[in-house]
Parts: sequence; structure tokens; C-alpha cells
Amino acid sequence: MFLRFEETNVVVDVPEDAAFAKVLQAAAFDWAVVKTAEAEPASRVTRRGERYVLQSPGREPVEASAVEAVCGLLVDVVDAMIEETPSVLCLHGAAIEFANRLVVFPSRSHAGKSTLAARLASGGHTVLGDDILPLTPDDQSGVALGIAPRLRLPLPPAATEAFRRFVADNAAVDDGRYLYLDADCGALAPRGTVREIGAIVLLERHAEGPAQLSRAGESEALQTLIRQNFTSGADAAALMDRLYALVGRLPCLKLIYSDLEDATALLEERFRRWPVSTEGLARAPDAVSDIPAAAGQDSGSDGQRFRQIAGIELRQVEGDLFLADRDGVAIYHLNAIGTGIWKLLAEPTSANEAVEILAAAFPDADPVRVEQDARALFADLDAAGFIERVDQSSI
Repeated sequence: MFLRFEETNVVVDVPEDAAFAKVLQAAAFDWAVVKTAEAEPASRVTRRGERYVLQSPGREPVEASAVEAVCGLLVDVVDAMIEETPSVLCLHGAAIEFANRLVVFPSRSHAGKSTLAARLASGGHTVLGDDILPLTPDDQSGVALGIAPRLRLPLPPAATEAFRRFVADNAAVDDGRYLYLDADCGALAPRGTVREIGAIVLLERHAEGPAQLSRAGESEALQTLIRQNFTSGADAAALMDRLYALVGRLPCLKLIYSDLEDATALLEERFRRWPVSTEGLARAPDAVSDIPAAAGQDSGSDGQRFRQIAGIELRQVEGDLFLADRDGVAIYHLNAIGTGIWKLLAEPTSANEAVEILAAAFPDADPVRVEQDARALFADLDAAGFIERVDQSSI
């Protein structure tokens, strides 16, 4: 049957199946769907025995449980919704209310944002979402979609008995691997709830050690928002500026933690009132940001020279450089060494020449790593269309 999600033109094709309907209703607890005429679906789910098959545009079909299929379907719905409204900034992360303002936790793999959101919900904090947060047109506030938090099971070994009871008592549906919280837990914001954003907190979960809050660097915060941005607009430079405006006007912190209770206590103490002071907080060390390798690409090892493509939009933040391509689609981050290479490329430069210059500039660095990083960066910039090959005869 074909269903359309409220306030959108997004249609999905799902089985007329009571078990699947129960999961969909629990997950999209306050996002109404209505039966509609047959249309091109943003996602299709069919039943196969006790399992389901999710068919997403441009991807291979995936066999899944009802919970997993609904999760994938909702991702497809949000993707389609964003395509309908490309001017809306939409972030991948959790959004929790503290003293009537939002703290946004941009998603990072295995950082525990959904479990942390549930723990904060158990303490009375309202959750606007644990995965997807559209912003208002002025980028000042977040808007609840009406999607319930989804927790990964099992809960962390150190989770308290009280938190375990909260999750067990408020489980809407689960498949042994994932669990959706019930709307009746009293902590989920209805669809359309709007709250001003007060702060951004980057999460970094460790295996052990005390919880620590520190000031996040603007460059790391901007890198994180760029990676955790769903917006599919055509102007990458404008998008980069909007994200940087968020970083520039909001307190940006980093929470390093291993224990949920320690993390909760720190957050509740820091965000008990607004405006939030970062006085006394140390500057967090930036996360390691390796230059990505581009296997199989020609990095100019034969002395081929390259130079910058004209028309690249540049933004410099704390010594790091962010590039937006001429077509306004891609954003690329360069660390300090990458920024140095980019500056060299103002004039025709080969990877060989860059390696020699970097080796002289950083005599204490591992020369093998310097060479690998330099050649990988040349290959990446070439593949991304930020540099062009120079005709040797014209030099």
C-alpha cells in the first residue's frame, strides 16, 4: 500500500502488515501518514517470510527485521523531504532540551548519542530527536520531526539499574538489536516543536576514564557539521557559510566520556541556565584528521605539475582551509599541512616538489608519511576537481 507522510509529497510503498505497521507507528510516533494513490515511492518495503526487504533508490535491496526496515525507510523519507526543501538546513545528530533551549550533539559513529539522549530523557529532558534535526529558515532553532529515539542493544555494561528500568518500561518495539522508545515515556517532543539552539556539543566516547567537558575548536566543530549535514542544496559555499555562522555564534564544546552518569551530570551542571559560560574550560585537542588516501589515482609522481582551479571558494578557520568547488556541490577540508600544499599550488607544482618542500619545512616528521600524505592529497584534489594539470610546454 502507498502512504504519504504528512506535510510532504513523500510517498512510500509498504506491506499491509500489522507487525510492520506497529513498528512504523512507534518510530514515526507523531508524523502522520495517509493512504494515497500509487506513485513513485521514495522507499519500498516488501515482506519475505518473517523478514522484510527494503528497496532504497540507487541501492541494493536489503533483507531486514521490521525495526531495521522502518529505520531505513525513514532515512529515505527524510532524504526525499530534504530534496523537496533544499533551502532547509538539516543536521544529523541528537537535540535535547536544557532549560528551554537545545543542545545539539552532531552524530559521530559509535559516540553513543542515542543512548545519551535516552539517559537524558529518563532524567526529564525533552528530546526533539536523536538522529535528524531540521532547522528553521533563519538557522536559529531546531524543529522536532516526531520520530522516536532508536537505541542500540544491549545497553552499555555500566548502565545503571534505574536507566535499564526506564528503557524496559518505555520500549515501544525492539528486535533484540535496536529499540524504539515509546511516545508515552513523557520526554519526546511532538512534531513541529521549535526550540532555539543554545550550544553544540561534540561527543567522543572512550572505553574508560572520567567525563570531561572542554571548548571545541571552531575548525573541528565546522568539520563535524559539514560531515553531519543532510542538506542537498546546490551552493556549497553558501552552505559552508551557514554552518560556520552556527559555529561562530554558539558555544561549541566537546564531551569526552565513558560513563553515562558522569556525562549526564556534567551536561546538567553546564546547561542548567543560559547563557552558557565556557570560562574555565580548557581547549579540547582536535580529533586526528588524516588526509584521506586516494588509491589508484595518479598523484603526479612523474613530475606532472598542477595548479589551483580558478573560482574555488575559500574559508580559513583556525589555520585550516575549507574549499567549495566551482559547481557549488562539494566541500573539502584541509589541515595545516594540506593548507600549505594548497598555497604552493597557486603556482604550477608537482607532488615531487611539494614533498621536497614539506620535508624541509618539517624535518622532524616521518619522511615516508610526509610523502604518502602529500601524494594522497594531490590525488584527492585532482579527483575532486580542485586542481588542474598544467601543460609542461607552457611553463
